[in-house]
Amino acid sequence: MVEASYVGAEWRIPPMHGFLETAFIIPIIVYFFIFEAIALCIRSSTWTNHPSFEYDFNSIHSVLINWS
Repeated sequence: MVEASYVGAEWRIPPMHGFLETAFIIPIIVYFFIFEAIALCIRSSTWTNHPSFEYDFNSIHSVLINWS
């Protein structure tokens, strides 16, 4: 059974005053910085020693020339 206060809730605008409360803003800021720190760790630890893409392009180019 649906409560009476939820009937037609999809047609009502949500209360916007809740977005300005610190209980809403602080977790979003904290999660943003946590995910940015994780992304920085991933960016700094992956693709640190990869061969040049120019080498890959030259090898593909020579294969295509020899193949045709």
